[in-house]
Amino acid sequence: NRVTQLCLSNPEVLELAKKWVRGLLEENPDAKLISVSQNDNQNYCKCEKCAAVDKEEGSPAGSLLRFVNAVAEDIEKDYPDVTIDTLAYQYTRKVPTITKPRHNVQIRLCPIECCFMHPLEDGECVENVDFMRDLFNWSQVCDNLAIWDYTANYNNYSNPHPNLLVLRENMKTFAEHNVKSMFAQGNWNGDDGEFGTLKAYLITKLMWDPYMSEEKYQEYIDDFLKGYYGEAWKTVREYLDLFLEKATDLDKHAGCFNGNVFFGVMPEELEPIKEKWTKYIDKLPEEQAIRLERAFISVLMSERAYYDEFKGESIVYVEQSKKLYEDIRKLAWKHAVAY
Repeated sequence: NRVTQLCLSNPEVLELAKKWVRGLLEENPDAKLISVSQNDNQNYCKCEKCAAVDKEEGSPAGSLLRFVNAVAEDIEKDYPDVTIDTLAYQYTRKVPTITKPRHNVQIRLCPIECCFMHPLEDGECVENVDFMRDLFNWSQVCDNLAIWDYTANYNNYSNPHPNLLVLRENMKTFAEHNVKSMFAQGNWNGDDGEFGTLKAYLITKLMWDPYMSEEKYQEYIDDFLKGYYGEAWKTVREYLDLFLEKATDLDKHAGCFNGNVFFGVMPEELEPIKEKWTKYIDKLPEEQAIRLERAFISVLMSERAYYDEFKGESIVYVEQSKKLYEDIRKLAWKHAVAY
């Protein structure tokens, strides 16, 4: 593979990094956290020196952490209140066996490979076992552990992604494993694809109270839906509950890059919800009607997922899927929503 990341065993690279960090801190005297992290690819340096360190440490996180620790040590005297943040992400997720994070280093662990239809601590979900091992191991060696979480389907922001219940369970898991801070990456380039505003609201509540009871959590869901969708809130809730129930019954795995996932909701189950939904769009105050119409993209996308799932069975499925796609496309353009 072509190397597209820095050689972390090169002393000249380390000196340049120290200089770069000091320059940023001089320009931003109020900064308390600065990231020194890998690039977002797997083409890390495998030169003889880097490979030797990684072999000794049992993980490519070894060469990264030695590098980051050296930067953190360099700035500590002049910037005692500044923390160096670095990712434990993909190839660096496994804890090194020798080197530990310095006290002024923050590890930001990323569960990007995980299944988000099951709680991380669900021992039955094979997709999450390795991450839970890494979360536990980092919690044992790092007193400043952070999480970069993923709360949307980034290959299709409007397809149903029924992770509402998992959000609460996972936040509790993070708190129980010594996590001190959170970044939850949600639906950032769509206006309201797949209830991104609802999830953002719930995530903020959970950050304040990661041990929130199920009863309190459900109250927050209802409270948001009532305020955001007005009279239509029960229909929206009916739709959300339908997918949560189906996703649980199917025991289906879904990560954060799953595209058009079919969760077992049939068109005939959606039809009465669609009928009530469209009627509310015509009668609600303008702002709530716009919100409801935006969310209707997700309803249509969930129906299209069914036709995509069975498109090989009949030309009818193919034609219906195409028609739904055009309806979704028109509605998405109307509201400038990513789809």
